[in-house]
Amino acid sequence: MSTDKKLQSLSKLLVGINVPSIHKDKLVEGLSLDSRKVKKGYLFFAINGEKNNGSNFIGEAIKNGAIFILTDQESASITSNIVYLANLSKEIGLISSRFYGNPSSSLELFCATGTNGKTSYVELTSNIARKLGIKSGYISTINYSTNENKLFASSLTTPDPINLNAQLSKMVTEGCKLGAIEASSHGLVQNRLSGIKINMAVLTSFSHDHLDYHETLENYALAKRSLFVDLDVEIGLINIDSNFGYNLYKELKDIGKKIYSISKKREADFKVIFKKNSFNYTELELISIIGNINFKVNTFSKMIAFNSALALSSLGLKGIPLKNIAGVMSQLIFPEGRMELIKINKVSSCIVDFAHTPDALLQSLQEIKESIKGELWCLFGCGGNRDVEKRTIMGSIAEELSDRVILTNDNPREEAPMTIIKDILSGMVNPSLAVIEEDREKAIYLCLNEIYSSKRPINLLIAGKGHEKHQLIGNKYFKFNDKQVVLSTLKIL
Repeated sequence: MSTDKKLQSLSKLLVGINVPSIHKDKLVEGLSLDSRKVKKGYLFFAINGEKNNGSNFIGEAIKNGAIFILTDQESASITSNIVYLANLSKEIGLISSRFYGNPSSSLELFCATGTNGKTSYVELTSNIARKLGIKSGYISTINYSTNENKLFASSLTTPDPINLNAQLSKMVTEGCKLGAIEASSHGLVQNRLSGIKINMAVLTSFSHDHLDYHETLENYALAKRSLFVDLDVEIGLINIDSNFGYNLYKELKDIGKKIYSISKKREADFKVIFKKNSFNYTELELISIIGNINFKVNTFSKMIAFNSALALSSLGLKGIPLKNIAGVMSQLIFPEGRMELIKINKVSSCIVDFAHTPDALLQSLQEIKESIKGELWCLFGCGGNRDVEKRTIMGSIAEELSDRVILTNDNPREEAPMTIIKDILSGMVNPSLAVIEEDREKAIYLCLNEIYSSKRPINLLIAGKGHEKHQLIGNKYFKFNDKQVVLSTLKIL
């Protein structure tokens, strides 16, 4: 990644890292994990990744101008400019932070992990701060913003350490005082947040996901846990509604961490009570160790409303008066593709949601049934080359809570679409009742066409892709966005 920073001394970047001093008299102009992006004066990290071994690209990096290489491969051809470092993945974050002037230390940094709710929490926290006059930036699954006027599309939930520190540095340069970021389980396992100072770490939720990567739920839980026990965290706020969250809170409390609990089910330091839930808004009460407050948010979704309570509570823990925060909650705009409501006709609605896990699908369907009158149809698929176990569970949930289930493609990737659909069907008691249409755009059209002309109220949940702007079929990306397909279809009906 290029940078407008001043040259950095290699000796300062490698303080405390086991590299012979003979190599430390160089000036570094940039850092890169990708040999194709290396320029003159760069430090290249040759990491053995999931798909590629970085040591195979050392020659290309040197050709492009790399003046020094750190590799985690002992088999690499070691020279005076190529040094082996066993724990390189953990050191990249520290080196990146130093290169960009330790930007996390200049921000009040909020960091969320969890199966669902990370994006909502991060964007809400940043936007609340902005409403209160605190200049703020954020990095979410959907976008990243280093000031209040510009949004850039994100490529990863948690960027690699170089890009993460570059974006945090941009926030500092543009005058931000507060930042909010997501910590994915992949990012935590891959040490992408190493070297980052975190003022507030939050667990939003915990349920089944990503077992294709982590293999077991225990490994997935350990990844989430690592944010609170392995990184530089000042304060933690844990949603204790899951057994994992409850046990993690107790563990952190027992070892003396500065930790707080939040719940809508259990007694907690921050207890969230839903007072009123309607089609257009949700009223909540927060009873907490720092005060009690009532507030309203403009969504029928209790999930999103709870995430707003998480944001309010964490900002309150950092010293902002609850009354001030509550005063701006009704002004919030929620992230794209999160329980996003679109009217089909006078009596029917479509809801576009990112729900791609069993728990998220369950909660989304329950909320629609509780808040909006009429039949409930559920259109979804599951990602290919990903967690297979959740497919049958999601099929069972959709069948139990929906009046009609429509199965279609999500991002099938290189897996046969019907293999994925059959896995979903295997979780259903009456699979023959499910409507199957692999073409997602056609499936949406068929549903909307029938609902639009119907006089009975029908609500269609389109789940799984939410904000996504593309569909991955085979190894090719096709432009596709659920919301835009809905809006385009409604124009011609």
